[in-house]
Amino acid sequence: MVQTKCLVIGSCTGQKDDEGCPEELKLKEADFGTAANLSKAEHRAKDWMKPAGKMYIGRQHALMMNGVEHLRANFDAASFDVAIVSAGYGLISEERLIAPYNITFQGKGLPWVRERGKTLMLGSS
Repeated sequence: MVQTKCLVIGSCTGQKDDEGCPEELKLKEADFGTAANLSKAEHRAKDWMKPAGKMYIGRQHALMMNGVEHLRANFDAASFDVAIVSAGYGLISEERLIAPYNITFQGKGLPWVRERGKTLMLGSS
């Protein structure tokens, strides 16, 4: 029997599970500019990193993850993958360890989003 995979894609949220993390350790937009910058910033924040699926705690993400967990509990759990469109990291798996960061799509105009997409190599159309 052929196994069917379902990919559920959600977006990041401004609310993150980063309570107690010092502001100076939260990644900023410049930290995502190069792989070297990102590596250094993540190293500084290593004690605060967690899987993306657990980092985001906004309502829409929580509801999406509850739905995915329901599907996994009632069907073949391996059939359901989650990816998240992150304003900082780009398109990432729910298992990808990420650091707390202060970048959001909220309130940004289309030119910013397109430029961010180019930076993250997601395309610009």
